[in-house]
Amino acid sequence: MRSATYFSTLVPLLGGLTMVVGAPLAWGGADLEITPSRIEAAPRVAAPGTPQQAFPVLVEQGKPVTFKATISNKGDRPARGSYAEIDVNRYPVKEGQKPVWVGVVAPLSVEPGRSVTRGFVAGRNQPSQFTPRECGIYIAVVNVDPEHAVTEDRGNNVAGIPLQVIPRRDQPSAVQFQFDLPDLVCFDLDQLLATTEKEPDTHHAEVQVGQEVRFRVTCRLEGAGPYPSYVEVEVNRRGAKPGEKPLWHGVLAFDSLKVGSAVTGLARARPEDELPAFWVPDKPGEYIVGAVADPGHKDLDLGFFLPRGNLIEPPGKDTDFTEQDDASKRYGNNAVFRVLRVTP
Repeated sequence: MRSATYFSTLVPLLGGLTMVVGAPLAWGGADLEITPSRIEAAPRVAAPGTPQQAFPVLVEQGKPVTFKATISNKGDRPARGSYAEIDVNRYPVKEGQKPVWVGVVAPLSVEPGRSVTRGFVAGRNQPSQFTPRECGIYIAVVNVDPEHAVTEDRGNNVAGIPLQVIPRRDQPSAVQFQFDLPDLVCFDLDQLLATTEKEPDTHHAEVQVGQEVRFRVTCRLEGAGPYPSYVEVEVNRRGAKPGEKPLWHGVLAFDSLKVGSAVTGLARARPEDELPAFWVPDKPGEYIVGAVADPGHKDLDLGFFLPRGNLIEPPGKDTDFTEQDDASKRYGNNAVFRVLRVTP
């Protein structure tokens, strides 16, 4: 938002009334901006694979992490008398949850059309640096001018990056990566079952039009952990064109899955998608049902792919695809697909 400076004049009207007339003397204002690509965490571990996945940022358990940010002033006036704050939270962030570490850049001054790169120092009563004590996912969110000391557009003042904490590596090597990274497995056919309300323990390869179908999925975590993620189930008519919107989709989410453990449950539609909780087919035919672990989900507010759905996993997890279709080649052991027939 742009601010304006006004002068006021009292203009006499008939009957002794007056009117205030304002005219802008000058337009303009400061406009501070921060984006995810301008937030840095160090030291970071280079992600495996080509091209390397930018987010989440890989960092090691027990090693201090430092943060810095490049903040720009897109306005035409100086931004002075403010500060920036970074909050590091365990993900997923729950209501009322306190950050595990808070850092600040203060004071913060940026001239119009310029950028400054500053490192964050520990806030009051905080450890000198953020040191992740256990594996998992963290979110580092930068808030520029949190107390609104600068007149500006508030739409570009908050941005964040996800951190994926992996076990500390004494002698890092490419071979060791398969043990340092989480490996979500949703690969076997019995990990995706179509059931009905009347027969919840029976797997169905064929259902009827109008019959509510529930998809029970199982996901196992290997490698490193614990980590949050989710499994997404999609239903498409067989022969649907690439990129065509699925007829129904739902999720089974979990906040924390330990190494060697599995989660089993029913996939339900997200409330915001305005779909029935479970799929009810309205036409006969053959349908492809796919369950994909960690498929990727973008958060529109923070502007990056959430770690729940975007974990960095070992490269080349499965290489024997002689009996698999193209979709399985893309997803490896993260996905399982079934054919479901619907009769009149």
